[in-house]
Amino acid sequence: MAFEDEIPLERSYPYRMGWRSLGCLIASLASVGGVGIQLLLIGWERIQQGNLPVGIVLSGLGACGIPLLLLGGLMFVLGIRDTLRPPLLRVSTTELILPSCLQHNTDEETAVPPARSAATADPPTHPERIPFTAIRQVLRKNAPDPGDEQLVINHELCPHPLVIQQNMMNRGDFDELETVLRVAAPQAFAPRPDEPPKTLWGSENRKDDATC
Repeated sequence: MAFEDEIPLERSYPYRMGWRSLGCLIASLASVGGVGIQLLLIGWERIQQGNLPVGIVLSGLGACGIPLLLLGGLMFVLGIRDTLRPPLLRVSTTELILPSCLQHNTDEETAVPPARSAATADPPTHPERIPFTAIRQVLRKNAPDPGDEQLVINHELCPHPLVIQQNMMNRGDFDELETVLRVAAPQAFAPRPDEPPKTLWGSENRKDDATC
C-alpha cells in the first residue's frame, strides 16, 4: 500500500519526563529539604539553650529532610542529562524497543487477561524488545487535559499493559507513533470479538425511543 510506503518503520522518539513535571518534583523536594534545614538549626539552638529533649527531636526531624534536598539536586542533574540525552523509544521494522524507564511502566486498570498464565509475585516488567507479533491490542485513552493522552499496549510478554504517556514525548511524536503502530501491527487495532459494537453517542437512546 502507498500509505505503508510513506511511513517506514524505522523511528526513534525522545521519551523524557519534561521540566513541567520534573520542576514540580524538584520544588517539592527542595521545600521539604529547606524546612528540614530550618528545623535542624532551630533544634541546635534549643540544644545550646539547654532544652535537650525539644532540641534533639527538632534536630532529628530536620536531619530527615536534608536527604530530600540532596535528592532534589540529583533530580535537577538528571533533568539536565535527560534534556541533553533523552531516553529513546525506538520502532524497528519488526519490534518496539523500550527505554529502561518504560520497562517498568504499567496500568493495571486497563489490563487485558493474558493468553497464558503469568501469575507472579514479582513486579511486572516489560522486555526491552516487544515484537509486533506479540502485540494483542492497542488502545488510545483520551484525557480531559490536552497532552495527557495515553497509548495502552497489551502484549503477550507481560501480564500487564504497557502505558506510553503523551506528555513524555515531543509534540506530534505521539500521533506519529500511533500511526506507525497501526501500520506495523494492524491486528492490534482490529475490533475484539468480545467487544460490543461501537455506536455514536445517543444512537441507543433513539433506538429505545423508536421501540417505545
